[in-house]
Amino acid sequence: MAPKHPLIQHAENIAESFIESKLAIKKHINELETKLSTAKLELKAAVLSEKNLLHFSVTRDGNFQCPSCWVKKAVRFDLTPVENATGDRFDHFECKSCGSHYEWEA
Repeated sequence: MAPKHPLIQHAENIAESFIESKLAIKKHINELETKLSTAKLELKAAVLSEKNLLHFSVTRDGNFQCPSCWVKKAVRFDLTPVENATGDRFDHFECKSCGSHYEWEA
């Protein structure tokens, strides 16, 4: 059997380096595809939240509404008043659904 031509050996070495990196490249592509999918979902949520904001109502049936639940999920949840330290007024509200807290001067 005749010995391999030196150019064949060079070609095999070059191919081997590409073959070795194939798995790493595939893993990298999968990571990028996952990031792209996540970014598309975030974009969709941002577009929907912008639309939801246009239809947010501060109150419903006399109760303050949670802006987080509405903007993020278009779901209406009443905010629950939390008594302040002196117990004389309610200026702190919380959402029992998402856990958000809101304060303003009453």
